[in-house]
Amino acid sequence: MKNEFLEQELPLWEKMIKEIFENSEPHNKEWNDINQIVQILNMIGANDAHNHTFLPTGGGNDLHGCTISNEENCIEMNLDNIPTIVKPKRLVFTCYESSSYEWAFFYLEIEELKSSEVYNTNFEFEELVEVRPKEYVDRSIWDYNRDSLPKSARVVVRNFSGNFAIFSKASTYNRIGETYDARHSGMGYEGFREYVRPAAEN
Repeated sequence: MKNEFLEQELPLWEKMIKEIFENSEPHNKEWNDINQIVQILNMIGANDAHNHTFLPTGGGNDLHGCTISNEENCIEMNLDNIPTIVKPKRLVFTCYESSSYEWAFFYLEIEELKSSEVYNTNFEFEELVEVRPKEYVDRSIWDYNRDSLPKSARVVVRNFSGNFAIFSKASTYNRIGETYDARHSGMGYEGFREYVRPAAEN
């Protein structure tokens, strides 16, 4: 079953990349415009090629789409049906010259996003209930007093800082358990690109 998954998914990942770049994909490409970032992330999330998105704080979820957020200069990523709000700095694509598309990845750098101040914590993210656009309350109300919330209320995550890395779900990188420790985030894009290079070009 595993081999069948790899044989199916990796060609889809290559096809998606070629579609994004109209068959003239570069080895590196950077987007800084928020609308372009949303467009590319939404193309990745809506594509038949399954991705896995490594989170800034560890672990990962699949990206299913992206929209402009209600918060100024922010985007909202649909990560396994969890709306995740971040302030993007840039999105970078990398495809190593002498490796397969399996190692091609997208790297989203985010800028500092201020806390909602609902909680008094030093965490790198917060999980909240959005009662109305940009109006947040404690997550526990969703669990224990949901009837008090309007029907439009929803649970959201806000990431204050860090970086995301997006690979094919069938990639070798995704199948290495140790990579879920958020090492990609602390390295920054340039550091992570060089960290992956030896494995990609082996």
